[in-house]
Amino acid sequence: MNRLGLGLAAGLLAGCRKLPEAPAEFRDQCAYVFEHAWDDDPTALVAGLDRMHDWLATEWDPEADTDGFGVDPPSDEAMDALDEADRTAEGMVGIALPTVSAHGPEEAAQALMAVPQDEVFPDTFSNYERTWLSGPDCFLDRTCDRAEAMEHMLSDFGIAGTTESDAHNQYVWGETATGDALVHRNWLVEPPATTGLIPGVDEQAYLDVFLPAEGGAWRVQAQWTLYEGDIPEGTAQTLVVHFFASSSEDLEAWMDAHR
Repeated sequence: MNRLGLGLAAGLLAGCRKLPEAPAEFRDQCAYVFEHAWDDDPTALVAGLDRMHDWLATEWDPEADTDGFGVDPPSDEAMDALDEADRTAEGMVGIALPTVSAHGPEEAAQALMAVPQDEVFPDTFSNYERTWLSGPDCFLDRTCDRAEAMEHMLSDFGIAGTTESDAHNQYVWGETATGDALVHRNWLVEPPATTGLIPGVDEQAYLDVFLPAEGGAWRVQAQWTLYEGDIPEGTAQTLVVHFFASSSEDLEAWMDAHR
């Protein structure tokens, strides 16, 4: 029995405890999964992942829906609960892009966690350092279901400028109705140092989900950003969607070459 089944059984024994109502619309699902990714009880996370899978299976057209979707941010309470810093979701611009992968969640976990990310994404990172707080070995061999790490990242985009940042990362397996999903969320520890044309950022959170699908996985990337100055939402969406698409292509190429 998967965790959702266990949660249902426990609810019946406890007097029909009501299961969480995960949102039906994709616009709300990304924030819901982000908010519940690190819950002690995985029931809400699994409910959100199942809803997301249902929406992708029935509403999403991988061939046509390539411009991304506007998504609502996590709640202020969820952002503020991430760590000791005072955080807010107010003013965040949220963008999400689903893509198709020929590789399953476990292959994605190996590429994202067992390999230095400047090897997988050489065009994204000019310098990359990661310090594991827990895992990743037990996570990758499935003897634990969580892992946590800090990252220091430097990206050089040539004449466009550079960005240097630190992020707190959390990884969790979600046992959904269609198989085990990989959920990765992170947030910037503090505003990044940027140069050139790179817009300044006050706050940023990111979600990366690999849901089992026939022939591989559906990947959903979402990012919520509070920019320092005014930036048109359409411009932000174009930039982030381009980055998401490029990231998926690079990851797919790396996994193809190392399968």
